[in-house]
Amino acid sequence: MAPLFQQPFMSGGFPSMNRAGVGGFNSLYGDTGLKAYWKFNAASGNIPNESIDASAIANSELVPNGATHGATGLIGDALSFDGTNDDAQADNSNLSDWDFLHTSGGSFSAVAWVYADNWTGNGAILSCFNADTAQNGFFLSVDSDGTVRVDISNNLSLVAEVSKNTSGTVGTGGWHMISTTFDDSANVLTVRIDNNTRETFSSLTSLNATGTTTAKFMVGALTVGAWWHDGLIDEVSLWGSRLLSTTEEESLYNSGAGLEIY
Repeated sequence: MAPLFQQPFMSGGFPSMNRAGVGGFNSLYGDTGLKAYWKFNAASGNIPNESIDASAIANSELVPNGATHGATGLIGDALSFDGTNDDAQADNSNLSDWDFLHTSGGSFSAVAWVYADNWTGNGAILSCFNADTAQNGFFLSVDSDGTVRVDISNNLSLVAEVSKNTSGTVGTGGWHMISTTFDDSANVLTVRIDNNTRETFSSLTSLNATGTTTAKFMVGALTVGAWWHDGLIDEVSLWGSRLLSTTEEESLYNSGAGLEIY
């Protein structure tokens, strides 16, 4: 009689069912273009990039700088930020690997779950941008009134700046999903909070250069060391050359419960 279970064991025990394509976002839509996926479940040390294609970005583990492991997240654990001087940052070598966030003619999508204790200051969620120097860059943040800001810069000339979205705000004291897509070839940027109406901003200026930023990628702060996030961040994903559809965003939102990619 053949054994009932023929799946071989892998190091560490049973293989991940979600990674095998059962029960996660990957089972619905795949993970093509997924450059980075941080689940923030590490109990200590660096935060691993759990994308299958993690090698696409060298040194993409995040190093917590004051941010605290083990907070209760939307799914599993989250990283906690004190709003004063905490962040988590990637290594500053091979910065060109992050150019997909500001490449002429390129496209990307970014998704993050955030929990804010307050928005008394502007809270950066994701950044790869040094506003003190003329360079290309990207950052996603929330203004003090709870509206989402997305800046994409081309040598300090803002290609896209969305700072007063109208379809909802990111409130305090609860989890919210922020998603954004940018298509430079079509000059279109979208912003969405939770499963509210996706806002589309078109007729933007094209990126006219492909330059490597001198700023490392960071979570929870602007790269120059400001706009500190006060609260929690969980389930961050970055997609290169892939524009998530509204349906895919809604699946990741999953009625507010979130959906793991793996």
